[in-house]
Amino acid sequence: MASYSYCGNFPVLSDSAQGTTSPNIQNIIIDVGDVGNELSYSLPNGTKKILIKHRDNGKIDFSFITGLTNYIEVPKGANYCENDLNIQNETLFYRTNKAGIIEILTWT
Repeated sequence: MASYSYCGNFPVLSDSAQGTTSPNIQNIIIDVGDVGNELSYSLPNGTKKILIKHRDNGKIDFSFITGLTNYIEVPKGANYCENDLNIQNETLFYRTNKAGIIEILTWT
């Protein structure tokens, strides 16, 4: 029987059920000078799940294409998560409206 965990309010299969083995936590410090600028993070190859949030209640815009003209907005106080992925050689481009810490949690 599959076990479930929650990503936001959405039930997802647990790590063991999806075959994920390694969590990877990145805490990215955003200085005042970085606010509003496009930054990037190379996602680990084989990423199966991802969770993105701003620890200090800022808004995050992110995309997989540089320029951030088409992006997903993570409102302040919220998080973004995605499951059932198989990411290879992808870069996450992001910006935020507030200094603080961006938390990116991936599972491979």
